[in-house]
Amino acid sequence: MNSAQGRSNWRKTLLIGCGGLTFVAAALAVVVALNWDRATSAYQSVMNAMVEQATVRAAVQSTYNTPKVVVRSMRRSGVTGSILVIQLVNPPSLDGLPEDAMRAKATEVATVARDACPSAQRSDYYEILFVSQKGYGVTVSSVRRFQFTAADLPPRAAQAGE
Repeated sequence: MNSAQGRSNWRKTLLIGCGGLTFVAAALAVVVALNWDRATSAYQSVMNAMVEQATVRAAVQSTYNTPKVVVRSMRRSGVTGSILVIQLVNPPSLDGLPEDAMRAKATEVATVARDACPSAQRSDYYEILFVSQKGYGVTVSSVRRFQFTAADLPPRAAQAGE
C-alpha cells in the first residue's frame, strides 16, 4: 500500500465518522425541537415545586423555631393528587406532649404549610412527621406521623370571614 492510498483511507474514515456524528446531532436536535414545549413545561413544574418547598420550609421554620425542616412533594400509587410531606427534626415544645396535643400541633403545621403556598400549588394531602433524634455517635430516633387531607384543615382566615 502506498502512502497516497493510506492518506485517502484515513480521510474517508474521518469523513464517515464526522458524517455519522453530524447525523446523530441533527436527529437529537429534531427530537429536542419536537419536544421543546414538554421539556420547558417539565422544567417549570420542577422549578415551581422547588420554590414552593423553600417557601413552606421558611414558613414552618420561622413559625415553630425548628432549625431542621425537610419538605418534599410526592405522589403515591393509589392516591389521587399530590402529597406535601413536612418533617420537623427535634422540634422544641413537643417533648412530653400527649397524642391529641401532638395531633393538634400537626394540624397547625399543615395549615401553616398550606397557607404558605399559592392557591394554585396547594397539595391535596399533607403528611407531618415529628422526628425526635437523641444521642451522639449512636442516634436513637422516634417518628410521629400524622396525615391530613386538605379538607381536614381549618379554613384560611380570609375564607372564615366570608
